Amino acid sequence: MMTLLTTSKASAGIFDDIIGGILCRNPKTCQEEKECLETLGIKTPYFYCDCKTASTPFSYGTDIIVNDTIWFTAKLADIKKGITAYWFSTGGVHFDIFPTCTSDTSILSVNIGKNSAYNLSSDDIQAKLDAAGSMGSIAEQMSVNIRVAPKNGASGRAIFTSYNEGHHSTCDYPMPVHYKIPYVLSEKDNHYMLTYTAKPKPMAVQWIQNKKEPVRVELTKGSCATTEVVASVVLSDSTKVWIPDMSILQSAYDNKDSLYFHFYTEAVGRVFFIAPYKTVENTIDTTMCKGKGLHLAEQSFYASTTVLDTFYISRTDSILFTTYNLTITKPEAEYDTMIVAASELPFIYKDQAVINKYGNFPITIREDGECDREIQLHVKAPVVTSLIDGENKLCVVPTIANTGENIQVQGPIGAQMQVYSLLGEQVMNVTMQENTTTFSLSVAGHYIVRMATQKGQTQTRIFIK
Repeated sequence: MMTLLTTSKASAGIFDDIIGGILCRNPKTCQEEKECLETLGIKTPYFYCDCKTASTPFSYGTDIIVNDTIWFTAKLADIKKGITAYWFSTGGVHFDIFPTCTSDTSILSVNIGKNSAYNLSSDDIQAKLDAAGSMGSIAEQMSVNIRVAPKNGASGRAIFTSYNEGHHSTCDYPMPVHYKIPYVLSEKDNHYMLTYTAKPKPMAVQWIQNKKEPVRVELTKGSCATTEVVASVVLSDSTKVWIPDMSILQSAYDNKDSLYFHFYTEAVGRVFFIAPYKTVENTIDTTMCKGKGLHLAEQSFYASTTVLDTFYISRTDSILFTTYNLTITKPEAEYDTMIVAASELPFIYKDQAVINKYGNFPITIREDGECDREIQLHVKAPVVTSLIDGENKLCVVPTIANTGENIQVQGPIGAQMQVYSLLGEQVMNVTMQENTTTFSLSVAGHYIVRMATQKGQTQTRIFIK
């Protein structure tokens, strides 16, 4: 429940404070001041003296134990970043902001339930000032009084932060995990403790971040500083949830262990722990060609598999579980033959595969968003009939090879095939017995391969790595 200050009541309250301050000077006690105001016809609420003597300044980051009603003082300008109020207790709490101690009507009045939280954005506060009309600009610079009043004698832990600046929850004093309240993350690391007092129910963790920046989540048990991670996940899509394995939750309950959720992020966002939740189930059988695959928010799948995906249905506490039965079909084989001169090696086939020698090559062609193509490529040299026929007088492949790797030479039968180092040292001299012969070299370096017949000679350079 939330109420709003009206212009007339705000004006009256501030006017009464001004008149009272002038006419009721130097009272010995707050009670005398209260009685003085009453004689002037200025009605004061029952909490006037508690409010007037409030000495606790309000500030973002306040983390206190509240055993009884407590008052804070602040300026509205000091809380214009909004408020996130956390309350951890077995009972609820009233949270009120009064413009003056003589006013019995609050600018803001909220009932916060046990183990819960309340968000008030900077826009919300500005709207309340605007609603106060001409009083808005005045009230912004005036002190206001904040009352935190536990219900029915309950005590609890109260934490106050701005709307988008979360409480830095450390392992020294971790915030407790409770369901369906916003935990604002603005630090690089935050640690939360879950202790079961009743049998656990399935739970989900949701990360909400406007720009889909990621958060890394690690789950440990026993102590906050434990380095043994029992589960982890990276979340980025606000529509998705992470569901910790139920066996981990049950084991913690059975062994009376606490669980610790550790969040690591460079972004500002909110985390919700959701339990219980309703389940909606769906199954989709889908067939995709190899290469396209199935793309979900967090992952892509390129092989036949079964995938369970989640979608949190906002405001319904329901999670849609979709099971994808994914079948990936293989592409039909294609065949291609290329006749390539040695001088054209190496070359790039369809901008994806480097070919530096003759032979058979299985090649997969991949394009974004397209089906893969599987091509069996056969690369061969042109037939050489003599040293003066055409341009391909000498075929040597590969022209770049490793030490010990076979090098294939194609030339006319009876030709003299010679290999020289760049220093002119002959390292090989053989007569071609067939159109094709092979050799290998054991020393790295640059070499000249020469082919000579009665009609002339030709040569090419090779490199041994």
